[in-house]
Amino acid sequence: MTVIALQGALNVDNFGDVLLGRIFADWVRSSGCEVVAPFASQSVYPQMLLDKPGSFSDADALLYIGGGYFGEPSRSFLGRWRWGFRMMRNHLKPAPGFLLSRKPVGVIGVGCGQISNIPARIAATTLCKMARVVAVRDDESHAFLKANGVSRTIKVTADAAVSLWDAEMSAETQAALERTRGLADGRPIVSLHLDQQSASTEQWAYMLGTLREWVERNGYYVLMITDQRNTPVVKQQLEEAQKFIVDLPFASVYRYGGVDDLFGVLSASDLIITTKLHVGIVGSTRRRPVLSIATHPKTARFFRQIGASDRCLPLWDWTPESVQQALKSVEGLVGQEVQVPTRVIEMARENRKIVMDFLTSVGGKASKASADFAGATNP
Repeated sequence: MTVIALQGALNVDNFGDVLLGRIFADWVRSSGCEVVAPFASQSVYPQMLLDKPGSFSDADALLYIGGGYFGEPSRSFLGRWRWGFRMMRNHLKPAPGFLLSRKPVGVIGVGCGQISNIPARIAATTLCKMARVVAVRDDESHAFLKANGVSRTIKVTADAAVSLWDAEMSAETQAALERTRGLADGRPIVSLHLDQQSASTEQWAYMLGTLREWVERNGYYVLMITDQRNTPVVKQQLEEAQKFIVDLPFASVYRYGGVDDLFGVLSASDLIITTKLHVGIVGSTRRRPVLSIATHPKTARFFRQIGASDRCLPLWDWTPESVQQALKSVEGLVGQEVQVPTRVIEMARENRKIVMDFLTSVGGKASKASADFAGATNP
């Protein structure tokens, strides 16, 4: 059996990256190939439905899966350079061994750029020059690679998580949805997911104060959600969440319970306000209105791609007026269904076709159907 190694940001139990790991693992398994994910942590690989992470040495090909790990966060210049060296160590390390052994490497569904660290930028673009296939999730990633000398054909798709549009829910996800709705006693549920690592004290104090006054005035049920486990970030998220809901009459804190569980929580929400990309993407695929407080350029890219920039407040472009205007605009959307353009959904599902073509080229057998995130079958 052909063995495919998946490489992504799978070392942390973070909702978006684990979700993408699950999606790509399902696609690869549907082709008849075996999946290994050597970089996946102990709490991540079971969520990808793997019995063990496996080894790169057992693999016949390497597939870089969806994620934003080839794009730096908004940090100081020194912080961006440190990030670049970590990216090389964590993500690019296995590629030379496969390329030198003439084993195929694919890069599918990733976001790229910016990369300030020059060695990291050279290494990432060299990988994209030498890979058998490259597909990126937005026009900005395509432009970044082209501007940095990647002259080959680069396909443009959308984030693979958008392919879950209208996916059926598993029993665990349905249970999480019903449990969440039961908390609110009929009140609209506003799920707040706020990670302020990149925000200034003044920005964040204003944002938190404005949000708190807004939800209290409207009588919403506030669910403060987290999207990671066993990380310093989640400890900070929980501390801030507890502070936010003090004295709010209708509020609680949700501790992340894995991809299936959070999928159900987001499906139950009447409005989602989040600083992270994939909480916003999954909320959108469940037709939930989302207000994005973008702390990373990749998030603004997605909302621009789906034509919803008016519901995205980039960290680097906040004003008191824009915050008030954004809250006013989403107030009328609470509890309403929103749409993602059909074109973007089709672009997201194109990732699967590209994966299947790659697997066929390395000995896999293309499948006409694959298990979706929730265990149903998509054509």
